[in-house]
Amino acid sequence: MAFYTATSSFSLKSKILVYPVVSTANLPQLAVDLVISTLELRRVGFLDDSLLTPAVGTRENGDDGITTPLEVWGKEVIDIVLIQQRSPVLKYHKEKFGEQFVRWVVDSAFSALVLLAGVELTNRTDAQMSTATYHLVANPGRGIELPRGLDLSGIPSFVPNDEPIRMPGTGLTRRILQDPSLAKVPTVAVLRFVMEGDNREDAHDFASTVAHIAGVKIPRTGWREPQSWVGLFGRDFEQTIYG
Repeated sequence: MAFYTATSSFSLKSKILVYPVVSTANLPQLAVDLVISTLELRRVGFLDDSLLTPAVGTRENGDDGITTPLEVWGKEVIDIVLIQQRSPVLKYHKEKFGEQFVRWVVDSAFSALVLLAGVELTNRTDAQMSTATYHLVANPGRGIELPRGLDLSGIPSFVPNDEPIRMPGTGLTRRILQDPSLAKVPTVAVLRFVMEGDNREDAHDFASTVAHIAGVKIPRTGWREPQSWVGLFGRDFEQTIYG
């Protein structure tokens, strides 16, 4: 079975790929939900989900078809392509999935790969208290420049180069960053410290970070939460009942 199945003639070449790694609080998935909903992206393909925990559901807004664990979303006029992953990779298949994913990234000729991951807040150091969001460039010494469309300004580096890298709760992030097959694809991880709970505000902020990095303009109305979040978080209380 092919790792990627396209559902349209949409071209992936030279796009920036954003991959929300299943990690602490599922924050990356929430951020991608906001980007997809607000920018009205369309589903352009599927990735092979045979190595993931099976999951299926109805689609947003009554669209035809079903929701699957690994979907690819995009829009011709926007330079980013997003993956939405709704279930984790099975424990004993992480290495195989990582290899297949990286091979697809390279073969698709993306201009860059951006990994999104949530990091366990309890592992935050004193030096990391100034902000919740950091970036980590894969193998910064190999001389590969990030494409012009990728803006990391204002997002500090996760750790100095001379310190060991610890990323608790970030799932496959480290495995993908260290894959030598990505040697010719500029790759960066964007990490945000977070705790489990109602992380809607964190998701809004993380989505804004994604938009900043990829140079995507946010509508004046702000981020639009998908209807499915009502089932996830419930409805907000009417504030007038509190006087």
